[in-house]
Parts: sequence; C-alpha cells; structure tokens
Amino acid sequence: MYAFSLPTRVLLAGEESPTADDLRDQLQRQGFEVVRAASASEALPMLARLKLDAMLLELATTDAFAPELVTEILRIEPKLVLLLLSEGNDARTAVLCLQAGAADYLTGPSDPGTIIRALQAARERREARTAEHLAARAVREEMAHMAASLKREQERVSHLAMATLDALVCVVEARDAWLAGHSVRVAELAACLAAEQGRTDAEIDAVRIAGRVHDIGMISVGDGILSKEGPLTSEEFDQVKRHVVIGSQILSPLPQFGLIGSFVRSHHERWDGRGYPDGLAGETIPWGARLLAAAEVYDALTTS
Repeated sequence: MYAFSLPTRVLLAGEESPTADDLRDQLQRQGFEVVRAASASEALPMLARLKLDAMLLELATTDAFAPELVTEILRIEPKLVLLLLSEGNDARTAVLCLQAGAADYLTGPSDPGTIIRALQAARERREARTAEHLAARAVREEMAHMAASLKREQERVSHLAMATLDALVCVVEARDAWLAGHSVRVAELAACLAAEQGRTDAEIDAVRIAGRVHDIGMISVGDGILSKEGPLTSEEFDQVKRHVVIGSQILSPLPQFGLIGSFVRSHHERWDGRGYPDGLAGETIPWGARLLAAAEVYDALTTS
C-alpha cells in the first residue's frame, strides 16, 4: 500500500470508461477519497466548492488549450496537486503545462500504479516545497529579529559612546574659558556648510559629531599650557599640536567613528600642505576636516 498523508481527496476528471473506473477503484483501495467529474468544464465549479488535495485530469490526444486550462485550475485552487493524463505524446504541450504549474504530465495508457506513484511523488514535492518555504520564512523572521536586536544594541552603544565623549569634551571646556561652547558652535557651523554642499544626512551627522569632539585631544594638554597668557614655546606648541592625534586615537576604538576620527585628526591641515599633523594638502585633506577648519576659524574670529 502506498504511503500518503490522509485524508486525501482526489478529483478524477475525464470521460467514464473501464480504465477510469479501474483507476478510481485502485485509488479508493489505497485510501483516497475519489470525486468524479465527466470533463474539465464540469470539474471547474467543483474546485471552489470542494476541499480537494489533488486532481487527475484526462486530456484529449491533442489539447492545445491544456496550458490555459492548467492556469485556470490553479488560479481557482493554487495549492492543488494537478496531474495531467494524456494518451498523446505532445512534448510542447507537456512543457507548457508544467511551466503553468502542473505537478506532472503522464503520457501513454493510464496505468493505475504509475499514476498513484506519480501522485505520491507530486504530493511529496509539494509538501517539501511547503516545508522549505516555512523554514525559509522562519529563517527570514529570525534574521530580521536578530538584525533589529543588533541595531538596537548598536544604537545603545553609540549613545553610550557619545555620552562618554561629551563628558570628556565638557572636561576640556571646563579647563579653558575660551573653549566653553566652542565645540558646539563649530559643530553647527560645519554641519551647515555640509548641508550647503548637498551632503547626505549621514555625512552631515558625521561632521556635526566631529565638530563636537574635534578638540577632545586637548585633554592631554597640561593646564599650564591651556591657561598660559603669553606666547607658547615651540615645545609647548608641539604638545598642543598633538591634540589632533590624541583625539583621533581616543576615537579609534569606536569603529562607527572611523570617518569622524579622520576629520578630527586632519582639521588643522592646510590647503598648502603646511598644516599638521601629516602635512596633507588640497583634496587629500578629508572633506569634513576642511569644513571643521573653516568653521573653527570663523568661530575664532567672531567669538570674543
């Protein structure tokens, strides 16, 4: 006896004949519930009315409309396992029917054993595809859940990192009265310049953050130098110049701030190559660093 998921209701559509009767009897002996229809036109209304698992449709020797019929049957009942039985051997029609969604296209005399095995194989293929679709959907849902969780965690870490950097900036600004509010002004000026250039929202946010933390490396500069009223010695100025390197090093462990770190490191470079720390010139200076430099000069000229 052929293994099959029961209950299975099969619609056998075709002219009454001893062969059709024999097929019906064998299907019933194997545990199938068989419903008969004399033709495809009689079977179509039954599809919407009956809960069918499979359909065996006998075709005329040459049936040019078989592919269209397959399409219509599966439009009415998309989950139906549809097997076509034809005594002809029209390869083109067979291919078109299979492309339209038929589970199998059997040719030659109707052998009940072959038909039952084909029905079983078609049903197993359909069940396997359903299981694959369910598994794929479960994987997609799990991946979406993991991606959402990862995004939330990344946002939490970014917020925590930014809060820590803000705290360091506040420490720097508290040590020098002139620096108080400087980073916020530079951040907004640089962001406005980036917007005028037509930069993306992500780029504007990056240069705004860079402006906020561009002098964070000043935390490494001694109080005596920060508060000194007279000119700095060359050694003292070298220590001040180190703040851009220290700032980029503070940001370097944070991968999401990689671009921002390059802006911070290079915001004292000059177009003519006479800036620091790397002596970059012209277009080799990161675009965000050039905006920070312009914003910082403007703030220095307009802030008493």
